[in-house]
Amino acid sequence: MRPYERLVLDQVMMQLDDLRIDAHESTTDEALAALTLRRGRSEASYLVELADTVRNRISHADPPASRTLAISDHIHPRTADLLRHAGVEYVDALGNASLEFGDVIVHVRGRRSQPKRVDYYTDTPRLVLPRASGNLFSAGRSQVVCALLTWPSLWHASARELASSAGVSVGLAHGARNALRDQGYDATASHADHRLLDLWAAAFPTGLARRLHLGEFRGDPERHPDGAGMPIYVGGEAAIASLLRPATTTLYTPELTPRLIMANRWRTDGPPNVLVRKAFWHVPDEAADPTATPWPLVYAELFTSEDPRLRDAAEQWRRSVV
Repeated sequence: MRPYERLVLDQVMMQLDDLRIDAHESTTDEALAALTLRRGRSEASYLVELADTVRNRISHADPPASRTLAISDHIHPRTADLLRHAGVEYVDALGNASLEFGDVIVHVRGRRSQPKRVDYYTDTPRLVLPRASGNLFSAGRSQVVCALLTWPSLWHASARELASSAGVSVGLAHGARNALRDQGYDATASHADHRLLDLWAAAFPTGLARRLHLGEFRGDPERHPDGAGMPIYVGGEAAIASLLRPATTTLYTPELTPRLIMANRWRTDGPPNVLVRKAFWHVPDEAADPTATPWPLVYAELFTSEDPRLRDAAEQWRRSVV
């Protein structure tokens, strides 16, 4: 994939994240890339091509044989009409989009090109795409913020290292970090006045928390969890048992399996007090405690709780870890 194509795809991935659509990239010999898009229970797989390539094929009566997602820095309205008439879905780097899969229908038009900036992949001044703007705390970008808050050295790490730690694509990681810097956040500011932490935590319940939800059960919140062969991390009240006796617990694990439910004797026959969420992060090599839940997740759960005792404990606990 050429640098321009990589840049466009990275920008498109960020626009999809703003739409709360999960995009998972894989390689293929048939196109620039393959993308699997998911939102809720809806899912579709696409071969990714530049819009100009797809448009030329349609003009020569050679429509794509497989489900294709056309991408570009900016898809002109005339090209958009041609693609839609041919049944080809598209997304551009400015957020113009036409997607239909499962119960997901997205149609966005009218977004125009913004002032162009220097290519962030090189130091060579040349006109390329603007950095994608949008919600700093969309689910995917929130994962990046969580990683940066947890391991501040990632502010200066490569985009690939940041992406690995945050569990997102390289393009999304790079774009999110640039967007944060554009707003005045960096390794110092995020810890100096906690603006970033509190804004991120406030957005947690309606954004990242929903993406991570795996299930909720009835169990013993004080019981040490059994990962049933998988990593399992303790969050919520149980993570601050030194400050108060937990009435509920939040657990993070890569996958919710029947074996995990049985090993912990979780039930569904009463009010839930055990919340299970997806562990999305990958601990950097230099992390002090690879078994600990990232502290911003614990803080966000306490900070946004309706229980006053937990909100009071949130600040006390934060001071103990930062």
